Amino acid sequence: MSTDESAFVMREHVTGKGASTTVVIELSGEIDIHASLALAPRTDQLIAGYPPEVVVDLRQVTFLDGGGLRLLDRVQERAVARGGRLRVVRGTARVMRVFRLACAERDFVFLDPDDLPVDSGQDGGRSPRAMGVT
Repeated sequence: MSTDESAFVMREHVTGKGASTTVVIELSGEIDIHASLALAPRTDQLIAGYPPEVVVDLRQVTFLDGGGLRLLDRVQERAVARGGRLRVVRGTARVMRVFRLACAERDFVFLDPDDLPVDSGQDGGRSPRAMGVT
């Protein structure tokens, strides 16, 4: 890995059954254009393969830029096109500042970590998988 590459990881799991199934995507590290290009095909597959209820967890994200916002836009567009929705678990103040500066706060439904309606995946959601560059 060269020094100009970003380090990121995406963990995914599915919680619930039937109509209450939710795809949970946990992002960590630097979510920039590099990460967005690498992760977009997998997020597309997840949304196409499961009911379109998606939660993206930003709590472990250390850096987010326009590329990361575009990835979230893409996930939301695909979920909504299938009749679902995207909910975003708030990240750090630094990450949330990017949403404010880009005037993108109103474009997403945000959850506080205490308000998570689904299992956080720490105790074994179905189909766990991780990908990324570290």
